[in-house]
Amino acid sequence: MIADAGRVNAFVTALRQKVRPGDTVLDIGTGIGIWAFVACRLGARKVYAVEPDQVVHVARKAAVANGFADRIEFVQDLSTRIELPEKVDGIVADIRGALPLFNGSLVTLLDAQERMLKPGGWIIPERDTLWAALVSDHKAYHDFVGLWDSRPLDLDLSAFRTTACAEWGRRRMTPDTVISAAAQWATIDYSTLAEQRVRGTASWCVDRPNVAHGLCVWFDMEAPGIGLSNSPCSDEDHVYSRTYFPWGHPVELVSGDSISVEIAADPLGDDYLWRWNTRVRSADGSERVHFEQSTFDSSHLSLERLRRRAHTHRPELNVDGEIDRMILDRFGNGSSLETIAREVAERFPVKFPTWQKALTRVATLSAQYSK
Repeated sequence: MIADAGRVNAFVTALRQKVRPGDTVLDIGTGIGIWAFVACRLGARKVYAVEPDQVVHVARKAAVANGFADRIEFVQDLSTRIELPEKVDGIVADIRGALPLFNGSLVTLLDAQERMLKPGGWIIPERDTLWAALVSDHKAYHDFVGLWDSRPLDLDLSAFRTTACAEWGRRRMTPDTVISAAAQWATIDYSTLAEQRVRGTASWCVDRPNVAHGLCVWFDMEAPGIGLSNSPCSDEDHVYSRTYFPWGHPVELVSGDSISVEIAADPLGDDYLWRWNTRVRSADGSERVHFEQSTFDSSHLSLERLRRRAHTHRPELNVDGEIDRMILDRFGNGSSLETIAREVAERFPVKFPTWQKALTRVATLSAQYSK
């Protein structure tokens, strides 16, 4: 990501536009601390650099080497789980993947905006525009879906086809695969972000025959003074991959056809449930093709697991739950991890034949929940 000069220059330019001497800044997903260092160089009084990964310890060393250690407070955690001693003037975050809707990215930014940002404060990026285009890419289709029709190793693996049609993936789409204009289907404005779900519709009219295999979806990021595009037709080449949303089968398009795709991303736990429903109509308005695709169909949740998520379910702890409860109950009473591990091994000997085996479980929970 640091080697992506276009990405780095875009964020540095935006920070130059926003950071003022004396500002307080929150850097979410700081990684090795680059944006935090730039903010300090631009005069920030204090930067809260938040990163759940162990790389934060390397970032601390880099802060010392660059003379910023007295102005940067590194926090190894998720920003949704911390409290800051003050509200900040601005937030910078690049926690996207191939799309801005990556894991809990919108949850994170919505929480930070509500709890940590001063009224009228700034956010980098300011906005993401989401685009889609029809693609004709036989190889992408084969790699994602068609493979399961071809009897690899002379095995009937067609049962996996439903799963393959219900998943989108990262792919370096090229301009020659794009067979339609770009259609904007959603905009995420971080300064007015009010909810986690994103929905929209993309539509096209066909002016020449072609074979379509699905959609390419990408983002254009806007920040103060700059724009950064991940379009397959852009001259820019960034670390972020484009995304391919396959159709259930290739579609022969003819002149006069109209295509509409409803795209939706709804929050589901720490991730998103994606849907892309497609209708292809002839010039006379009759429907030729109708796909209803959703990542739910690739999750393969059993009826038993769904039952345990129902609002009417009355949960009881299983053995693992009992173990974790016992461990957590002993946090804060002055016991060492070894003492707790010995007690756990004594109570659950089948799970932990030695206290050293139990120590791994106790230490994991300690790293997650203890101060």
